[in-house]
Amino acid sequence: MIWDAKRPEERDVFAVDLSRRLRLPDGTQETIAGVVWTVPAGLVLHATEVSGVLAMADISGGVAGTTYDIDVAVQTNGLRQLLIRVRLPVRAA
Repeated sequence: MIWDAKRPEERDVFAVDLSRRLRLPDGTQETIAGVVWTVPAGLVLHATEVSGVLAMADISGGVAGTTYDIDVAVQTNGLRQLLIRVRLPVRAA
């Protein structure tokens, strides 16, 4: 998954939609019990939040011309561990 590019001076909230990953084969849907974000050096993680099926992070910083890999570890109420890697490109102003 790749997010839209941001500029180094921007601070914005980025979201991962987990609706498909939370749906079980029998049609029931789990909920998000917890999320751990791993953000590489160069980016700043200010805050995180869960809203329904969305895991959200408030992120700033970065170096123009760099694409960062951000890892999101999600624990469901059914005790599954979902691991998602998101790419965040940072572009020049």
